[in-house]
Formats: sequence, structure tokens, C-alpha cells
Amino acid sequence: MGNTKCFSFNEYAPSLSDKSKANQILTKIKELDPANNQITIDFSGLIAMTTICARLIFGKLYVQLGSELFSKNILMKNVEEPIQIVIRWGISKELEHAL
Repeated sequence: MGNTKCFSFNEYAPSLSDKSKANQILTKIKELDPANNQITIDFSGLIAMTTICARLIFGKLYVQLGSELFSKNILMKNVEEPIQIVIRWGISKELEHAL
């Protein structure tokens, strides 16, 4: 197994609604190689995220990694419940789209 790597939403706080920033974040997380490393994603300071951003980041990661690897390698900390809900919704929307 690989290493644990970290990604922080700090520079994007307090809210994320820009699709181009969401795509940048996805690229940065993918550069950490989530298929082979555990990625701790720190949501400190982030209080809002649009569903489209959640879908672009976490939906795409979920589809690419699959549910088991996503659950094992994408670790979220300091994430507010409203953002957790948006992330789950973004994943479900991306899964619908992927079918």
C-alpha cells in the first residue's frame, strides 16, 4: 500500500462554487494518486460547496476509483454535515450520469 497524502481546501475557503476551481482540485487530488495512496482531504474553513463542484470532484473520483477504493482511500476530515450531504448528492448525480 502507498502512503497517506493530504489535500486541503484551505485556499478555497469559505465556499467553492467555481467549476474551473473544482476541476483544478480534482487534478490536484488525482496527482496524489488516490488509486495507490490514502488521501486525507481536510475541509477546514470550507463551509459551502455547490453540488456541481461536489459532482466534479467527488463524483468523478468515486466513478474512477469505484466504491470500495473510494471508501478506503478518500478520507475526509473537518467536513461540515451540509457539505457531506452535498458530496453524497454530487456522487449520486455522477453515478446516474455514468450509467
